[in-house]
Amino acid sequence: MANTSRIDIDVDKQGDFEVCFAKLKDVKTKNFMVCFNAAKAVCRVDADEIHLEHLLSSPNKDYSTRWINFWGWDHGRTSFLDVIAKRYDLSPRLLDLLWPKIPSPKASKTPASNSSGSPTSSADIELGLSPVNSASRSGTGDRQIPLFAHVVDRLWHFCSVDRGEHYLYVGFNALVAATGQKPSVGTDRPTGHRIWTSLLLCDDGTVFSILEDPPVGSNDELIHNIRWYVLDIFQQQSHRHSPPPSSSLGRVTVRPTDAAQPATHEAMTEMTSLLFYYLFDDWLTSYSLIAQRDHLYRAELEEIRTRMFRAADVSLIESLHQLGRQLTVLKLMYKSYESIIRRILQRRRSYQLPIQEPVNGFHNSNAWYNTAVPGAFDSPSVDPLAYEQSPISPGGISKAHRVTLASPAVFRFERLLDRIQLLAQTEIDECIREKESLTFMNFNLVALKESQAVEKLTRTTIFLAKATVLFLPVSLLTSYFSIQVINNTGYNLKTYWLSFLVVGLLTILLLSVTGFANSKALGGTVYRSLTKIFLLRITENRKGVKKSSR
Repeated sequence: MANTSRIDIDVDKQGDFEVCFAKLKDVKTKNFMVCFNAAKAVCRVDADEIHLEHLLSSPNKDYSTRWINFWGWDHGRTSFLDVIAKRYDLSPRLLDLLWPKIPSPKASKTPASNSSGSPTSSADIELGLSPVNSASRSGTGDRQIPLFAHVVDRLWHFCSVDRGEHYLYVGFNALVAATGQKPSVGTDRPTGHRIWTSLLLCDDGTVFSILEDPPVGSNDELIHNIRWYVLDIFQQQSHRHSPPPSSSLGRVTVRPTDAAQPATHEAMTEMTSLLFYYLFDDWLTSYSLIAQRDHLYRAELEEIRTRMFRAADVSLIESLHQLGRQLTVLKLMYKSYESIIRRILQRRRSYQLPIQEPVNGFHNSNAWYNTAVPGAFDSPSVDPLAYEQSPISPGGISKAHRVTLASPAVFRFERLLDRIQLLAQTEIDECIREKESLTFMNFNLVALKESQAVEKLTRTTIFLAKATVLFLPVSLLTSYFSIQVINNTGYNLKTYWLSFLVVGLLTILLLSVTGFANSKALGGTVYRSLTKIFLLRITENRKGVKKSSR
């Protein structure tokens, strides 16, 4: 019988590395396990729970970093979780959150909102509960308790940070989008596919990464887009992989390039911490979604602006509303990433600081403060709530939480926090402000369009009124000539037309004087008459002809 517990692919050999990487790129691959230090790196693809149990139970004598990655699937989920829970003493709740059970399509159809207007009760998201109707509360109906898969699917900004004696857990929703994909139409969710990601950092140098399966029926391109970052980290752990110089932004420095570097516990801790950080920081995807110069949300806003100036319409408000809700969800997701980083750093930055002896000579030698730097609470710029205050052992490390991050990983988390705040959130806020300004602008343009329509109607009404006034004296004149009055027989046709011309000119003059006086009294009209426009065009054409003749 073959020794199935051996991880037998040496990724530092060119041929073995190519074979292993080809297997990992197969969409049917479900997991892989890598053990590496400065001297060697070996891997096994599609291992079962027997391999996992043997690996976790084996002593880590050579201080290797163990990276175990699962691309989540339902088959065999319980067996792997039992092995992990037994080894690291995970709670049942954390197990469900670590690898959420995929619900059936019928069970996953939960309403996103209460459209009936009935009152709802508050939900305890941390316990995985959701509001229930009055029938469920009264006991007349079945109480429906959703799974964590429902929670993470409905709340894209849901995240979780948990600590135990042997582990540090981080769970969050990652956003994967195809290149050049435009913002979704008719949905409140951002562009891309939500993938629940769980990272588990253990005290024995083991890192678990579990990625949720894509939706049922997804094509191979989407699966490759979801897995490409994990595969990129994997291939950079091989000494046979040489990334191009142009990919410096995506360089992942976890494993030392010097194979002669001794394997120590400090080196293992540093490699494990860096691997944990790089699995969390998929910055290239974030850059393509948010921080690039021509990202699609800003391009969509620019397109709406162009359509708005071409023809302002109330229907554009709906597009802006949908885009604003997508940006809000995206902002909340980055807020959750920021919250995760702060919770990771607050424990790492906390250390002992004995109380200074007061002036009166009294001193409590058993009291300790947790601060970021000596004298941090003396500075008004430091928020005391930003640092966790919990009992710490005299050795400086909490006995209940022994998993710590190495300094290089801490520095990178701090840098990531700055990038999220200064680049991602700033860009999202700018897009939200632009969306709001476009909304007000659209309302103003629609109002201006309506006022112009009213103005045109007013001009038409005034024109008809003037025409009526113009022909009224002529009508009276014609009536006068048609009446058979005594001694009124000396008029002929010539007299009639001369009278018609005089009355018409006097009427036009009267209307012009009245219009001029009215415009002066009201401060000028909001439009130009057709006569002025016609005369102005004739004058401009004559000037153009004279200039061309010269």
